Amino acid sequence: MKKALRLFLFGMASFIVIFATFLALNWRKLTDQIPNFLLIEPTFRIHLCEGSSPESPKILFVGNSLTFINMIPWLVASFSTKLRNDTPDIYQLLKPGANLEAHDRLGHFKKLVENQKFDYVVVQEQTGRSLDEPAEVEKWLKKSSETAKLSGAKVIVFEPWVNRRFSDEQNLIHKNFEQANRRLGLTLAPIGDAFFDERIQKTNLKVYAEDDHHASAYGSYLAACILYETIFGSNCDGAPSTVKVKGAYNLDVPLVQLSEEQASALQAISHQIVEEQKKRSHINSADAEEKSPANSSSSSAQ
Repeated sequence: MKKALRLFLFGMASFIVIFATFLALNWRKLTDQIPNFLLIEPTFRIHLCEGSSPESPKILFVGNSLTFINMIPWLVASFSTKLRNDTPDIYQLLKPGANLEAHDRLGHFKKLVENQKFDYVVVQEQTGRSLDEPAEVEKWLKKSSETAKLSGAKVIVFEPWVNRRFSDEQNLIHKNFEQANRRLGLTLAPIGDAFFDERIQKTNLKVYAEDDHHASAYGSYLAACILYETIFGSNCDGAPSTVKVKGAYNLDVPLVQLSEEQASALQAISHQIVEEQKKRSHINSADAEEKSPANSSSSSAQ
């Protein structure tokens, strides 16, 4: 009996020593992951934040991990709180790996817009489909925009980005979205294109996370700046460089922590990119109008 007890105590002591050694060696890595655990609930919360007044704009985000990593919807809301003194009412339907077809088939998107009025709906398509299936992209952008308009919303298209190792393919994604948006009359937020803009490259800010697919804090901040300007039509200059969110147990969790210089650089470049996209959209709209059958008939009659 005493021998068995000694063996038990020895085993327990060994386990404690091994566990303590593991904690000592990995404490930094473990503590670095704590914010990620605290962010799980707010990241997937359908009603992300309440508007500051009944007149505050109501925005719905529909997408996957490109949108929910670093909580881009919350960043946009935080920018508005600081710059417009008005927090938007934010809803989100975000599912890992989902494309717009999956969101349509799940039915939550349609149900939400049938029951509530939104001012803006931001839709984000899957990267792989955006690259390889342009006809499907246009089909589901059309279907998603029809669903969004059930609530009277303006549709903003969140352009995705390719894996960093396949940067040459971003031009094809942008071309696919430009053509689809022109035909459907939607507003494009050129986020994917911005990831490869030479002005961003010159800042030496790494917009990709370590997996070369998702956005880093810099990339998510860039995306939020472009979305803010595209949605509200106003400059994001002066947006907060550090943003926190209430995570689990109501604890403040940092989402992004940039220096003022880094934030200012991303704000300025985002503004230039959005303004350039507006000019391209205007030119494309004018070209499409000139080539329309109605205008061709008028020209022939004259």
